[in-house]
Amino acid sequence: MIAPTAALQRLEHVLAEGEVEAEVMLTGGAVMSLVFDARPQTRRASALLGDRARFDEAVDAVAREYGLPPDWLSTATRNLVAVEGTLGGGFDGKSLRVFSPVPDYVLAMKCAELAGAAGDDRKLVEADLRYLLRLTGVRTVHDALERVYTYFNARQLPDDLAGTLRDLL
Repeated sequence: MIAPTAALQRLEHVLAEGEVEAEVMLTGGAVMSLVFDARPQTRRASALLGDRARFDEAVDAVAREYGLPPDWLSTATRNLVAVEGTLGGGFDGKSLRVFSPVPDYVLAMKCAELAGAAGDDRKLVEADLRYLLRLTGVRTVHDALERVYTYFNARQLPDDLAGTLRDLL
């Protein structure tokens, strides 16, 4: 089997040939499990910034060329970040970047995720938030909101965010 970095290098080359640029960011549960080792692994690994159709064509081409399974990119991304073990680490080519966000951004994403979370999903988001609040050293609601508002505006966040953060701290 080809090494994850070699497959990503080939994907970068295929994207460059097609004049496609893409960024793949490890998100949510994948960051919590792989980078922070805060919980078991998740199936949803990443978000894509770029032309989805052309990107998918390039991913499929690399899979065919190397005989890789359809989910090879998700596996390669997870393995790369797990080996790197650092935030912001990953793969940085001219046409392809694979990276994980900084802790404050993950904290903000999890706060925004509360808006649509209910039941067991909400409990999982709250557990992630407790972990991230400790990791980032946040001790007050004001400090948490200041960090969150760096990335999101109030309209993108749940109305009860301050109360939820108060309960979690």
